[in-house]
Amino acid sequence: MKLSIIIPAYNAEHFIEKCVHSCVNQNIDFNDYELVAVNDGSKDNTLLVLESLKQRVKNLKVISQENGGLSAARNAGIENSIGEYIWFVDSDDWIEDNCLSLILNKIEETNVDVLSIFADEVENGKISRFGKFTPIGVVSGKKYLEKYKKYNCAPFYIFRRSFLDDNGIRFVVGLYHEDNEFTPRTLYQARTVTNIEGYFYHLQRHSGSITTTPNTKKLYDLIKIAYNYRTYLKNIPLRNAFLYNDVIGNNINQAMFECYNYDNSVRMEVNRRISDGMFALNLIRSSKLKYKIEGLLFTLFPKKCLKIYFLMQLFNRDKGGQKKSKVLVESTCFDK
Repeated sequence: MKLSIIIPAYNAEHFIEKCVHSCVNQNIDFNDYELVAVNDGSKDNTLLVLESLKQRVKNLKVISQENGGLSAARNAGIENSIGEYIWFVDSDDWIEDNCLSLILNKIEETNVDVLSIFADEVENGKISRFGKFTPIGVVSGKKYLEKYKKYNCAPFYIFRRSFLDDNGIRFVVGLYHEDNEFTPRTLYQARTVTNIEGYFYHLQRHSGSITTTPNTKKLYDLIKIAYNYRTYLKNIPLRNAFLYNDVIGNNINQAMFECYNYDNSVRMEVNRRISDGMFALNLIRSSKLKYKIEGLLFTLFPKKCLKIYFLMQLFNRDKGGQKKSKVLVESTCFDK
């Protein structure tokens, strides 16, 4: 089996069929790949829809478990799949028709640990593309993290199973923004990474998703991920430390950016956690000028982290006073 497409599904009755059909509308033999749908304790008719699809899609395998979250569902998918490569496809997204033959040809040609693909996002009928293709050849994961435009979303990559198994790589269960924790850690360990031309993954933003639903745990987990990466820093050479300092800066900035959607009490708690975390030195040692400036200011005013961030965003406006971008951090992962 060349490829396993793992589809975690929670309360996905309205869009899981579109997702599965996109994975079936491919120009390769069913024996070359499998679909592993993991029903993660859905409370709607997701399981019934999947069981119905299973009668028609001969390479679809359905796993059902108690609700454990996206990380637990993906991990279960890994354990119950047999493909040489693994692609995580979220149940409310879909993939491009007839893209699997191109993907498998690229994998056979390069024999890499990780294949980076390109994606777009559909929101209210508008399509936004993530990145522009430039061939990178075959590079190490460290070089990829350092030099090339990248995103944290795990579905934007296809992973060799033996690479994940040999390095004991799995998703951390119980986290929101789990891809922020998983992807940089995984890419760093990859011996070989390449990319392929084509927008093969289509991400659907919809109301009621994790992204659009306020939840303070999302903020606090971003800070927790920053803590985790500070632990990882102890195990990598000093010359590569800036890579994870960049990741720490990204997660701290994403948490502060999300504070725009919360009241003052939540902002105060986020400010306290960032201040108590003492991330200033990590920011100073990153490769990003913005993070370096933040780190210096956090050192001078350790209890004013969020206020410093908000003030700095005043410089991120165009002449009309509008924010230049709706997301002021890099490598953002859009949890659903």
